Amino acid sequence: YVDTHANSVSGGQSTGTWTATFDGPGAPSTKLTATGNYVKTGKLVHVVLHAPALNLAGYSDEIRITGLPFKPDPNISGGFHLGKIHAVSFMVNNAHADDGLVSVATYDSTYGNHIEVFSEQVLQKTHYLNNNSGRVTISITYIAE
Repeated sequence: YVDTHANSVSGGQSTGTWTATFDGPGAPSTKLTATGNYVKTGKLVHVVLHAPALNLAGYSDEIRITGLPFKPDPNISGGFHLGKIHAVSFMVNNAHADDGLVSVATYDSTYGNHIEVFSEQVLQKTHYLNNNSGRVTISITYIAE
């Protein structure tokens, strides 16, 4: 039923890929990229990104992953749409090392449609680990503008 009626949903249904660029205030001039996938039904967007081999040498400071395919609606949850992240040798949590981490789909005029990574118990964003063995998987469902 959902598959046969998806195109009758306002905005229809689409699938595709998007280019994630690893960015932020401490990103080097040549930035890493990876390809993610998305499914969009109406205003509901689900994105998945898996980057198994990242050389983060030269990166520091807060994590911003730019290139989300659709702008998160700023009127929903203040424009912060929570998702799941699993990472190995990708980030350091300077605030509370024992906290979990969340990925957040959001928008601002500097980075456009992007993902930030926060510690669960504080407002502090996490930072890239400056190494050559990063790995990250992110899954977020958000409402587009």
